[in-house]
Amino acid sequence: MLRRRTNSAVFAAVCAIALFLSSTLVFAATVRYLDLASLIEESDVIVQGRVVSHQYKFDEKRGNVMTHYTVSVDRTFLGKQSKTVKFVQWGGMWQGMMAQIPGDAKFEQNEEVVLFLNEHQGVNYLTALGQSKYSVKRTANDVRVERDLSDIGFFNDGESQLPPITHKGIESVSLVSFVAELETLVQAIKGGQQ
Repeated sequence: MLRRRTNSAVFAAVCAIALFLSSTLVFAATVRYLDLASLIEESDVIVQGRVVSHQYKFDEKRGNVMTHYTVSVDRTFLGKQSKTVKFVQWGGMWQGMMAQIPGDAKFEQNEEVVLFLNEHQGVNYLTALGQSKYSVKRTANDVRVERDLSDIGFFNDGESQLPPITHKGIESVSLVSFVAELETLVQAIKGGQQ
């Protein structure tokens, strides 16, 4: 009888530890949450368009695979007007293996998006991993933008009553109201800088 209780106690302890570890490791990327105004502050380029191509390249200098994207631009909210914008994302497919940063955005060919990009030494990168991508979703009755934050954990920056790490899921809003707020905030924060 004692042996059975000991085994049960050990099993319960192992389950508790596994549950604790799984709850803390669910989000391999834990970052500061950026609302729309914060994303604008951190970004140099904001565009709406379609992902038209991607190419995997191995960066010898960094020893890492990088994915180079080209987006056909329909609308520029911040940055130079251009028909296309290019950006680079860490990770991609190389020699049969896939590498990706946890919490980073995922892109599909011909996907319509609104992107927030940060320029560094002449190269555009996503401003804040998966927080930088809003997918444009069109239906017969509505057009919405969605930001999928389900793979990201957010730490409490001390300014809220949130737990130490929180989860947000998918944020969704109509494209019309999103664009109106975005244009107003770009003007207020960046002074209409182009």
